[in-house]
Amino acid sequence: MNMHVSQTAQASAFFQYVPFFRGRRHVRILLCTHNGASYLRAQLDSYLAQEHTDWSLWVSDDHSTDQTREILQDFAADHPDREVHLLTGIGRGHAANYLSLMCHPALPKDGFVALSDQDDVWLPDRLSRGMARVAAYERRYGRGAILYGGRTRLVGADMTPLGLSRGVRHAPSFHNALVQNVMAGNTLLMSPEALALVRRAGPDQDVVPATRKQRFGHTEHAARRREATAHGPQYRVPPRDRPQSGGADPPGRASDRRQ
Repeated sequence: MNMHVSQTAQASAFFQYVPFFRGRRHVRILLCTHNGASYLRAQLDSYLAQEHTDWSLWVSDDHSTDQTREILQDFAADHPDREVHLLTGIGRGHAANYLSLMCHPALPKDGFVALSDQDDVWLPDRLSRGMARVAAYERRYGRGAILYGGRTRLVGADMTPLGLSRGVRHAPSFHNALVQNVMAGNTLLMSPEALALVRRAGPDQDVVPATRKQRFGHTEHAARRREATAHGPQYRVPPRDRPQSGGADPPGRASDRRQ
């Protein structure tokens, strides 16, 4: 893993002199893991199948005790052309793990970020479709803090189709955001300006994860554009007794990881 990081450091130095290759179109996939070995390989394979190939992977593993870290290290070794960073989570639950990764000082401020669950399987146009939507918005309105999301295809543990997440009824608003989780984190694509707002708030927030009712009772959608069909990840619907992916239980808050 260390050898891989040193190789990518040299590549990063090269890209600093060639903005065409590494700039605003680059996407950093932010993946948080915790004991996700059962499904992790399928998710990693779906990254490799993306139509948008200009991406790197940043992982925050929250003290996994299974083979999660070994799988990630093998992935990095098997794909030396890919920039892969494996960090250690803060042990305060999955929501705090994602927030700390977005605010990590080593994470560059340029480029887009796409959040990823450890047990999803991305459709091939997960990144390309989102980037196309963002580009269309920027051509019309200019650059700014843009948050893109989409609906998901719900599947079982064996990838059996279960349907789509519910469609959008109302446009997003501040008032609605106070009572309803309208954007699923596993579908989010954020512009550099949007990520800057998160980093400005900082990682030391009392984050409350979405409840099961919020996640499955409402739809996921783009903040500024509705999606008619699902083109994001395929989301595995877990049993009720399965822990929330992406973060270890913080002391006294094990219930936060229940979906």
